[in-house]
Amino acid sequence: MNKPSLLIVCTALACLMMTVAQAAPRLSDSDYIARMAQMHAGEHPTANSASTAKPAMPVISRTVQYATVDGKPVRGYLAQPKQAHGRLPGIIVIHEWWGLNDNIRAMADRLAGEGYQALAVDLYGGHAAATAAEAQKLMRGVLADTAQAEDNLRQAYEYLAGKLHAPRIGVIGWCFGGSWSLQTALMF
Repeated sequence: MNKPSLLIVCTALACLMMTVAQAAPRLSDSDYIARMAQMHAGEHPTANSASTAKPAMPVISRTVQYATVDGKPVRGYLAQPKQAHGRLPGIIVIHEWWGLNDNIRAMADRLAGEGYQALAVDLYGGHAAATAAEAQKLMRGVLADTAQAEDNLRQAYEYLAGKLHAPRIGVIGWCFGGSWSLQTALMF
């Protein structure tokens, strides 16, 4: 598919998503958290086949401070191709409801192995959940102050664009991070 056709398809899909989102009733934060808890009942954060596969090419990764939110430093996980040359596109990687854990770091490594600068952000202030109850508490904290989460993600974007000179930036997320991925795309 050529670029103009892809742009038309993506634009049409975005319009459809916005129409559906406007027509659908909005869940309250409490209902959203309750549904997430029900969906994840009895689960624990475990590795899956996507997070155990090795990157396509060698990567380097490290913890970086990419933001300061409410006067507190925010650290994320940055993965980049080891043999990178020139400016690379960036991807903001948003964790699922368990938090920034080894599975999300592995996914950032996989994205870097495909030629991206992948910044896995932390919306939970350095915490990751081991149980559904912990995940609910952490998620509730984010939803209690969405302005801080938006600021966090805005600074992640600025880090990739300004400090790392990414010519293009995408966003990806899973579960809880999927909804924040859409919000991030709408912000930019």
